[in-house]
Amino acid sequence: MPSTEHDNSATSSPARQDKRGRTPRERNNDANQRHTTSAPPEAPRLHHSRPTRATITLATLNINGFASSSHKMTGINKWSMILRTMSTRKIVILALQKTHLDQDLLNQVNECYGCHLIILLSQDPDSSCMSAGVAFVINKCLVNPDNIKVFELIKGHALAIKLQWHDGAETTLLNIYAPNSRTAQPDFWNMVDS
Repeated sequence: MPSTEHDNSATSSPARQDKRGRTPRERNNDANQRHTTSAPPEAPRLHHSRPTRATITLATLNINGFASSSHKMTGINKWSMILRTMSTRKIVILALQKTHLDQDLLNQVNECYGCHLIILLSQDPDSSCMSAGVAFVINKCLVNPDNIKVFELIKGHALAIKLQWHDGAETTLLNIYAPNSRTAQPDFWNMVDS
């Protein structure tokens, strides 16, 4: 008795065909072709450590010194509030006036909050803990601090930063705490202007 082989692929029943009318063998061939074809080359991706946004949130605050005796706040409590506010409101850069920070106090703040914030300080050379002082506080979670250049214009009173932002555009920010004495102000503004 001669053996007969049946090729079911050509005469497969409609029940075995998929929605496109393909038989199991045709589906299998399509699947093999999909796996063996090479993908088109990808465009090179630019590597950014953090995605940049087109806008940034800036704020300014006169903190009236390191500690606040009227609100029974220690200096560390005040800086904790600054970090919390910057985080919840997504403030990228905070300009502070009347910081009254010397190097020891700045080290204390950096010990507690240095992993989240960078403090760029200009202290008054005559009395760092008693008057003046300006600073920029940078939220490291929202901006790459490596692209920031610092310019101390007038110690303890005028500090500028230049940073690269969205699409490589440069932005310059100026933080000023003018002297309280009205007689000293014209000379101060002339120095800032020059």
